[in-house]
Amino acid sequence: MKLINSILGVIILVILVIIGYRVVQMAIELNTPIIPKTNTAELAIPEQPSTTAIRWSHFPLTVYINDDLLQQKNPEYVSDVRRALDIWHSTGIVSFTVVDNPEADITIGWVPNLKEKATDTLGNTDLKFINISQFGIIQNATIELLTKSESRQLNSKDMTNLALHEIGHAIGLQHTNEDDIMNPTLTIPSNAVKEISTDNTNNLQELYKSPAKPDLRIVGVNATKATFTRFGQNYFYLNISVEIQNVGLIDAKGYNIQLRADSLVVNEASQAGLEIGNILNVFHGNLRVDRNFTSVHVGIDTQNAIDELNETNNFVEIPV
Repeated sequence: MKLINSILGVIILVILVIIGYRVVQMAIELNTPIIPKTNTAELAIPEQPSTTAIRWSHFPLTVYINDDLLQQKNPEYVSDVRRALDIWHSTGIVSFTVVDNPEADITIGWVPNLKEKATDTLGNTDLKFINISQFGIIQNATIELLTKSESRQLNSKDMTNLALHEIGHAIGLQHTNEDDIMNPTLTIPSNAVKEISTDNTNNLQELYKSPAKPDLRIVGVNATKATFTRFGQNYFYLNISVEIQNVGLIDAKGYNIQLRADSLVVNEASQAGLEIGNILNVFHGNLRVDRNFTSVHVGIDTQNAIDELNETNNFVEIPV
């Protein structure tokens, strides 16, 4: 009996020693600062090359015709401008609506003199646009027209041809060397109203072949994986920032952002719309991941809520 008691005493003593050791270890571990191991990966996607192509992102365009300078002396000039708008409208590519609002997309008016840097001799078109990616998107256009070529008063055909040329600039066309309406030389007096050439129409179709859609693009990702061990258990966390830009032609409505560690979804959130040209920086910190991982996957609009110009630039994968 004494032997059994002795053995039980030894066993209890060993258990107490083990428990005491673990308590001491836990106390040491609890008071030891956690220094996680971190791996950081960064991905910066090169900028898309810009071009000189500029265009509108919507139709019909509103047009305001300011006839203040005419003072009823040449009221037919207003009809000539309307005729020029109708001729461009007949291409089936662009369209216009004449309005009484000076805040229209295009303002057309007559001036006594052109500014010094005018590129045409009888008219001038100023465009305001934002340069985003493959297009410059026109925000508004101002067309100024003269009523005389030196001392010669422009006739109705002259004014129609002049308006045709400047409206061509207002919808994104450049000067050409061909004998068409976009040639910078306008012979006065005009024998006839010029037609829109096949080249003019082809250039316009090429300019507007891409439909007016948004295009969300991931332009940068920075991800950090933090790993630490406590009480023999491994813990994994993810910190990540994502830069998203709308390089399309119109504003984007709401969409989602999905973050995955390998194949495991660790976060999915909804985002409000993103205006054209704007960049959104999204950061998510201390995302708990249930297991070790070697790569991070970022997806935007994974639910295909937005019809985009390019659906292939919404996903990025980087190793960590």
